[in-house]
Amino acid sequence: MKAGGGSAKGHEFERVVARILTKWITGNTHPEIFWRSASSGAKSTQDAKRGRETDMHCDLVSVKPEGEWLTKTFLIECKSYKVLGWQGLWSGTGGIAEWWEKVESQAASVQKFPMLIMKQNRSPIYVVMRENPNLGFLFQDCDVPATFFSYGVYEQRRILFRLSDFCERVIADKFRGAV
Repeated sequence: MKAGGGSAKGHEFERVVARILTKWITGNTHPEIFWRSASSGAKSTQDAKRGRETDMHCDLVSVKPEGEWLTKTFLIECKSYKVLGWQGLWSGTGGIAEWWEKVESQAASVQKFPMLIMKQNRSPIYVVMRENPNLGFLFQDCDVPATFFSYGVYEQRRILFRLSDFCERVIADKFRGAV
């Protein structure tokens, strides 16, 4: 990859995820109801350093009313890397664990739930979210293959699943009612 290619790769991944979520909710990829936030979350960091409040805390924002329920409920962070280091999900170390801690902290600061959407080269897109009782039942009812896991003594369990399985099996309005 050429120098600076990581940013372009990340931005393209955010656009792909925006279109997938748009299609999940509307049935179409255009017009998009989600898109990359300005500076893809960096605006939030800049404003925080200056003591200013902002609504741009994540990688994806709703650009149409149909998607507002998702972005008002979840802080969505997207990561696309050559190698993710999956063991970090269970050990609590490495890139994924660091990203999860960051998205969880940012989400808590704005009273949202964290959602980490990630992809490793030549692999499907996966999502990590915190478990709650309604989501556990929803995943069972809709037959979504998922892994429930935690690390640490007091850690809340998390759910790992493929974004494609979720979008194919869970109706957006049913998910909206469960969160």
